[in-house]
Amino acid sequence: MLKFGRHPETVRAEYSAKVNKERERRWATGTDIQIPGYGWVKMQGGPEDRALISGLAQAAETSIRLGIDQPFYFTDRGNMTHLLTPNQMIMTFLLGQQYLSDVHFAAVVLKARPYMVDDIASDAVWPDVIQV
Repeated sequence: MLKFGRHPETVRAEYSAKVNKERERRWATGTDIQIPGYGWVKMQGGPEDRALISGLAQAAETSIRLGIDQPFYFTDRGNMTHLLTPNQMIMTFLLGQQYLSDVHFAAVVLKARPYMVDDIASDAVWPDVIQV
């Protein structure tokens, strides 16, 4: 007897693509992080944003090594400009990276489960705001 329908591997591949798309959306949208000794910063994580924050963190590390206590300007996704110490700039980078990593790990877990989540965009299945 012939069986018709969608091959399970096709269904799983489409589900994985949906998870990846939601992961990318969440990275681009970003999160709010609390910088110790400073306050809240509204991060976003598109490719350009990640490159910028990485460069600023490298510059902050270099300034610390050279003994230069130069503040760094960082404009967040709410268009608020923050004046951060080198250590705060590095912490901003580290917490932003932690969020990206948490979202990535959540996507891996979602794809590895034996069942598929109906509402992949539900906040209940993704990491929340990072607070230190």
